[in-house]
Amino acid sequence: MAWLASTLVEDNLDLLARDPQPVAEKFAKMSTGPYAFFRGSLGQFVRDSASPRFMGASALGGSRDTRIMLVGDPHPENIGTFRRPDGLVVIDFNDFDAARFGPWSLDVRRMALGFVALSLELELELKLEAQRADADAGEGEGEGEGEGEFGFSDTGIIRPSLQNAGRLAEVMARTYAQELRSLQFNPTWLTIAHEEVLFGRGSGVGKIVEDLFRRAQRDGFQRAEQHTYVEEGTPPRLQRGEIEPRADVRFREDELIEPTPAESRSVRQLIEAYSHRNAKRNVERPTIDAVADVARQLGQGVSSYPILRYLALATTSDDEVVLLELKEARDPFVLNLPLFPAHAFNNNAERIIQIEKALQISDENDLWLGESSAGPSSFRIRSLTGFQKTLRVRRIQNLLAEGTIDQQLDLADLARTSGRLLAHAHARGSTIDGDRSLGVLPPVSPDALAHETAAFVNDYGPRFENDFRLFRSLLNDAGPTLGYHPR
Repeated sequence: MAWLASTLVEDNLDLLARDPQPVAEKFAKMSTGPYAFFRGSLGQFVRDSASPRFMGASALGGSRDTRIMLVGDPHPENIGTFRRPDGLVVIDFNDFDAARFGPWSLDVRRMALGFVALSLELELELKLEAQRADADAGEGEGEGEGEGEFGFSDTGIIRPSLQNAGRLAEVMARTYAQELRSLQFNPTWLTIAHEEVLFGRGSGVGKIVEDLFRRAQRDGFQRAEQHTYVEEGTPPRLQRGEIEPRADVRFREDELIEPTPAESRSVRQLIEAYSHRNAKRNVERPTIDAVADVARQLGQGVSSYPILRYLALATTSDDEVVLLELKEARDPFVLNLPLFPAHAFNNNAERIIQIEKALQISDENDLWLGESSAGPSSFRIRSLTGFQKTLRVRRIQNLLAEGTIDQQLDLADLARTSGRLLAHAHARGSTIDGDRSLGVLPPVSPDALAHETAAFVNDYGPRFENDFRLFRSLLNDAGPTLGYHPR
C-alpha cells in the first residue's frame, strides 16, 4: 500500500509543494468512483506500462513505430465536439495534456482501460441503485453480504464489469486495426459530423455520440457557455462564485473566483503575447482588441484539478465577445523513451498544441487554439463555446436509467467510434524522427490485436480495481494528501 501512496505523491509533488489543498481536493475527487480514479492516476498506468509483469511491449509492433505522436490519455471522456469555421460540428479528442511520442500500443491500452473504468462505474451505479431501492422498500439498510461500500466483492473486481470491459476493448482494438489497414491501403481521412456521418464505410456512431451532437447543437446556438459564465450587462463581466453546486463537500465542481492583481496582469500579458504571436503567423481570425475581465477557475478536471486555470472575456476586432480558457501546461509522465526530439518544442504548451493540431481531424477545430508563456510557466489557450461538449460517464448513466440506450449495443458503438478516432489520430501524426506515422505503423491483424487487448484487460483490470480500493483506504489511513508534509 505504501508504494501507491509514494507514487501518487511523486506524480503530484510539484503541485503539493505549491499548494497542498487543491491536491487534497483532487484526491478526494478521485475517490468518488473508478472512473475518477482512472482519470487521476495516469502516472500509475504509465509507470506500470514499463513492467513486463503487467504490460510490456506489444508483440504486434515493430521497432520504428515505438516513437509516434500519441494522444497520451485517450478515453471516453476525452472525446468531444467542435464547431469548425464551415459550420460543421465534428467529434474528436479534446485533451492533449499528456501528448508525447511513444508506442502506439500505449494509447490503445489506455483507451481499453478507460472502458474498464467505465464498465466498473456503470456496474457500481446499478448496484447502488439496487441498494437504494432496497432501503426505500425497507428490506435492509446495510450493504450486501460480503460487499464493501462500493459494491465490490471482497474477492476483487465485479466479474460482469470485467467481462463487459473485455468485450468493449476487443471491439475498440479490432476497429482500430481495421481502420489502420484501410488507411494504409487508401488514406481517406475520417470525419464524424453532426450533419453528415462520413466514415467512408457507411457505419454509424450510435446513440451516445448522437446525443452528444444534439446537446452541442442546442447549447451552441443558445450560446450556453456565455450564459453560464458571463453576467448580463455592459461592459460584460464574468460571474463569481459557484457555477455548479458541489456534489461533495470535499471538492469543488466549477467555481470562479477573483484573481489576485498579479494574476490578472499576468493573464492579460499572456493574451497580449498570444495575440501578437498569432498576428505574426497570419492566423485567419479576428484580433483581440481588449480583455474585459479575468477570473480564476477552480474545480475542473480530475488529473488537472490542481493546476492553474483562468477564464478571460475578450472583445474582438469584429465586435464579438469571446470566452477564452488559459490552462497551465505541465510535463507529461515520463516513459523509458525520449518524449520528443531535441528542441522540438519550446515549452509544454507548445508540445500540447502542436501534437493536438497534428492528430485532430482538422487544425480548424478551434481557431482560437494557441499557447503563451511567461518564464517557466506556459498555458494552452482555447475558446469556450456551447458547441464544445464532452462525453461524460454521468450522462451515459442517465441515458441508461432513462432506457434511451442499450448498455451492450450502444457502448459497443462507442467503442467502435473510439477505435476509429484513435487509428486516424495515430495515422495523421509523425514519428519522433519526423516521418509520417502511417508509414511506420505495423499492419496489425485485427483479431490478434483484439485478443492481445482483451488479455491486457483480463490481466490489468483486477490490478486497477485493487489500486482503487487501496487508494480509498490510503485516504482514510494517511490523510487527504496521502501523508505528504512540506519540507
